[in-house]
Amino acid sequence: MRKTILGLATILMVAVLAPLKAFAVGGFSVSTQDITLRPGESTTFSITASNSAGKIDLSTSDADIASIDEETIFLDMNSEDITIKANNIGTTTITASASSNFATYDEEILEGQSYIITINVVEDSQTDDDAQDGDTIDGQDDTKTAESAENIANTPDTGSNSQTNSGSSQIILSSIIGAAFAILSFAVFCLYNRKKHANK
Repeated sequence: MRKTILGLATILMVAVLAPLKAFAVGGFSVSTQDITLRPGESTTFSITASNSAGKIDLSTSDADIASIDEETIFLDMNSEDITIKANNIGTTTITASASSNFATYDEEILEGQSYIITINVVEDSQTDDDAQDGDTIDGQDDTKTAESAENIANTPDTGSNSQTNSGSSQIILSSIIGAAFAILSFAVFCLYNRKKHANK
């Protein structure tokens, strides 16, 4: 009887823990992938790590057109804003890449995951025309926050289908596992006591 109980407990533990790996994915994301500025303006975008931690390397293809305030950041289940300053008219790109020590909490190395953000620095007249077409431009303040709901759920430049998961999913999953173990422990305790009383 005791072997039967232990066998049942093992099966239930495997059934509960098996989905954990599937849900506990992670990675990082950026808040936008396309920004338009005028010379002298600055803006920010955010980088967010989910169920992961490590170093993110940042680089610009042409700092004469647009420069960034940091070249390396460290994230641990949090977000950080990166400031971009437009210097001269033209188009450049900013690349955010996971370094070799960037990994999920399941120890999955995510080196190579990256995003490319296109920066267009245009003349005032071009920007004003864009604003009339519905783009968001603040002509009174040179500092803007680049927010695009359409681009928040973007995909990595590497083409991988990874790796964003909210902390709330982890909390819910942990609660489910805790409840399952509590129920399992109570069932084993009841079966053991029943057998003990039956032997008397």
